[in-house]
Amino acid sequence: TTSVLYRIMTQMQTQIQALALTGISSSSVVVKWLPRQFDTTTDPVPAIVICPAPIPETHPNQLTATDNLGYPILVAMIDKQNQDYVANLARNTLWRQKLSREFRYQNLDSAIPEVIHVIPEPKAIIDQAWFAANCWYSGIVFRVLSRESRGN
Repeated sequence: TTSVLYRIMTQMQTQIQALALTGISSSSVVVKWLPRQFDTTTDPVPAIVICPAPIPETHPNQLTATDNLGYPILVAMIDKQNQDYVANLARNTLWRQKLSREFRYQNLDSAIPEVIHVIPEPKAIIDQAWFAANCWYSGIVFRVLSRESRGN
């Protein structure tokens, strides 16, 4: 009753929360449509946003009664930066490292039997446009491969 894509994102949320990353509460690890430059009055920061990446899904191959699908999932780390060139550098790069290690070439929890494995598609470590707007933004796209049956 729940899409494979949504189950993937919520499982990734659960796994990231379990990492207990320093300096971020588990309630700040959220599933949304897209990350956005935060409003400090409404959005908790720092935050990790799990969302469908704004790139196409892939269909790497087809089998007799099933197809492999590659769902692009963006894991975006966002924090205040105020154009400070050293603030939280050690902490935030460690977050990125731990997130990458948690998912790259892994299978997700057995609660999502369709998932075969996860392939990282890293993006820039820091986004200069967000930095100029006083935000630290770092994203990693994970291509989550699933094997799904055809038809409804």
